[in-house]
Amino acid sequence: ILLKRRKTLSVFMICGCNKGKAVMYYLAECMLITIPCFIISALFYHNVLLRIFARKFTYIESAYSLKLYVTAFIIYIFISSIAMLITSNIMVRKTSIVQLKAGE
Repeated sequence: ILLKRRKTLSVFMICGCNKGKAVMYYLAECMLITIPCFIISALFYHNVLLRIFARKFTYIESAYSLKLYVTAFIIYIFISSIAMLITSNIMVRKTSIVQLKAGE
């Protein structure tokens, strides 16, 4: 996402967007992708893989509750937002407006 949005970033920064808003733009776009991916993968695991594992492990279904999924979701969002914040911050700081105008 960061590499694909460099031209968009250059237009935003030429129009007056500061680097903090650009980082938040990247973070919001990444979250719009990662949150549905987590939900879809959790539903796939719970409805498909968990049933397959339950044939061999008899108590596995009782171990996975809604509380566990919510906790995993919170941890996932926290860690992924920190990682995306760091990478997007590095990418935005590394690129100057002169480079963006030149198309580099």
